Amino acid sequence: AGIRPLPYLRTPYEAFKVIIDERSNFIDHTLATFYRSILGFGLGSAVGILVALLTSWSKYIKASVNPWIFIIKPIPVLALIPIFLFWFGVQEWGKILYISMACFFMVVVISADAIGNIAKIYYWSASSLGSSRGDIYKRIVLPAIMPGIVGGLRVAATTAPALALAAEFMAAKKGLGHYMIKALFVYRVDRMFASILLITFIAIINDSIIRIVDKKVNAWTER
Repeated sequence: AGIRPLPYLRTPYEAFKVIIDERSNFIDHTLATFYRSILGFGLGSAVGILVALLTSWSKYIKASVNPWIFIIKPIPVLALIPIFLFWFGVQEWGKILYISMACFFMVVVISADAIGNIAKIYYWSASSLGSSRGDIYKRIVLPAIMPGIVGGLRVAATTAPALALAAEFMAAKKGLGHYMIKALFVYRVDRMFASILLITFIAIINDSIIRIVDKKVNAWTER
């Protein structure tokens, strides 16, 4: 027991070298983690944006949904891993639901805040000009909240790979988290550092995708 000596540390060169030397293994595990992070992020974010819009559309939906959101959101995400493991075992969709749930709460809260920050005068002005409620949401609400939503999406997109990694630590037959645990048992620190580099790379890719989409969709906004 105790602190490991310095020889157990590895340089970035050694981490890159093991990625090249064991590239077939790393490709399989990286793709598995990337798949889970993207699918979980996409599902959770889509539902989060939809719920935020619905709660702003109807005060009854807001009264029904918001208390649950603010009760569940403070629960540490990592504390739920054993619960999901108990409910779903090692099934793939259990891990994806776990990632989706965490991303949902990130996106729904930020999206709801963005909607709440829209000045009421915009609603009143549009209504006085005869705009329908649907037109108000299409022409005022959605354009106004897009920058805020993108901010939430970027947070969720870069967090999703870490969530996938955490889920794979507990129960997975493939993925960077599973690979890191195997490396730990045989004292392959170089493989662990290589996995960290790859999970960081996935987070950068996810963030880059959101930024590219943001530039296309919100080209009219000031930068």
